[in-house]
Amino acid sequence: MITAKKSSEELTWDVRIEALPDQHKFANAPRMIVRDDNNAILSTVGANYAPFTNAQLTELCNLAAEKGPFENAGYAEFKNGKIVMGFLKNISRQSQILGYACDEYLVIGNSHDRSKKLFLGYTQQLIRCKNQFSSINPFLKVRHYGNNIHMDSLLKGVFDCFKVGREGIHKKIESLATKQINREIIEQLVIELLRREQIKNTHDSRKEVLNSKSAVKMLAAINRETTELGQTAFGLFNGVTWYTTHEMSAKSRSFGSVHGSAMKMNARALEFCLKLQ
Repeated sequence: MITAKKSSEELTWDVRIEALPDQHKFANAPRMIVRDDNNAILSTVGANYAPFTNAQLTELCNLAAEKGPFENAGYAEFKNGKIVMGFLKNISRQSQILGYACDEYLVIGNSHDRSKKLFLGYTQQLIRCKNQFSSINPFLKVRHYGNNIHMDSLLKGVFDCFKVGREGIHKKIESLATKQINREIIEQLVIELLRREQIKNTHDSRKEVLNSKSAVKMLAAINRETTELGQTAFGLFNGVTWYTTHEMSAKSRSFGSVHGSAMKMNARALEFCLKLQ
């Protein structure tokens, strides 16, 4: 069982569709998606909208655990249930990245506020220090109109997308070990991550950012990881993931979150490292 904010072994609630107040007598009137446990309104939708329910998400996760190399590792909800995610741990074999063992999770996510269609995520956790990295594979799409969901076809898409996405991420991260870094590169990344829009390319501005509490913690994390992993972009990237995993607030770094600020910072760090020569 992973440790995620609001995690549970199963989703104990679902959603229902209700008419908007004073709108039930009108044809094609907008409707509401409502939680069935606390009656919270999650979104307003059109008359033809059919939600992908928590029961369907649970069915899909259970099928993936039954027919694939996964075990069900629990569920998490975000934004009061507007986004829900199921976690499936890859148990086919012990995965490694550059010789370092890591746990891998397939994340199947869904939204009840129309912000996302059904989506896949990939989350890994290096066992040596529990650094976490998540990414979204947004190419699995299910329209929330009509209830003709074919689980077998959907399940095949899940397996295919996970295989392709996993292999792509592994290749990208493994390529980082060939890229050497220096202090200038490290400071450039820290500045971009902490003051991406505001920073001006002046000595005083750089010094101000690098002396901030966040920068000091991030530089310490990078020093920790590059000392053990080497002065490469792989060590640099792991320094950032160590910072987002261990130093950022719990709200920002909930395990497996593929849409939070920690994930966005990791993604920017990976993009920066991949561009290094």
